[in-house]
Amino acid sequence: MSGLRRKLIKYVAHNEGVWEKFNQYVYPIINEIRSEKFSKERTQFNDWISQQVVKHFPDLSVKRGPFRGMVYPDHCAFGSALFPKLLGTYEKELHEVFSHQNLEQYKMILDVGCAEGYYAVGIARSHPEAKVYAFDIDDAAIAFCQKMAALNRVENIVLKRECTEEELLAFSDKKKGLIIVDCEGYEKILLTKRVAEGLQMHDFLIEVHDIIDVEISGILKERFSQTHQLTIFTSVPESKKVYLYDQPELSGYSLDERKKLLTEHRREVMEWFYFKTKN
Repeated sequence: MSGLRRKLIKYVAHNEGVWEKFNQYVYPIINEIRSEKFSKERTQFNDWISQQVVKHFPDLSVKRGPFRGMVYPDHCAFGSALFPKLLGTYEKELHEVFSHQNLEQYKMILDVGCAEGYYAVGIARSHPEAKVYAFDIDDAAIAFCQKMAALNRVENIVLKRECTEEELLAFSDKKKGLIIVDCEGYEKILLTKRVAEGLQMHDFLIEVHDIIDVEISGILKERFSQTHQLTIFTSVPESKKVYLYDQPELSGYSLDERKKLLTEHRREVMEWFYFKTKN
């Protein structure tokens, strides 16, 4: 930094009147310019991803993984990313949980925070003998999930809005089930000790959002400690996926492009808690 610029910045920083004017007039303009730049880059990124989806998945069908063959009704994924879902790498860390062999033990599935229905419709389609209940507070997500269920001729699914503690406890007398929870920190409120005890015959798969509230993981471990055994799955850092995943659709792309295609938009490494009943 040149001496003149340093002096100018020092003058602004130490002159209360000038600093006030800077915050009032200049800073908002800088923020606006940054926002416009980010918006343009985001649009360019989304357009490029859409082009790659059309190139590799023209029928919007999931290529591989536990939900292979499931078809999306439109180019949309709520709160996540479409390309890795169609590729079959989305949350690949959990594929053993969603394997056909593992899911066979469950006669009921609850998906709290189902978004567009990747898991809810995928499981209902691959396990027609199970009853699937899908919850989401986003009306648009539920509407999309309904479309995807119809497109994939899935009839063993019930769509609901908000899931409460009492709503969960209503499933206490059902046959053994799997309760999937991905609700952006709401798991701390929803999954009380009363729920853990009342639903102790069921298994839980919870995406833990310590990024929102650092206390969540510790609280959940304590609440489920008496009734369930815990297995922890850790997300693969997005910078590592470019080396670990080698699907044919990724060939010909640079490492940076692969990272863009594989991104699940995670701000940091995350964990899933798989609580299995001790009963």
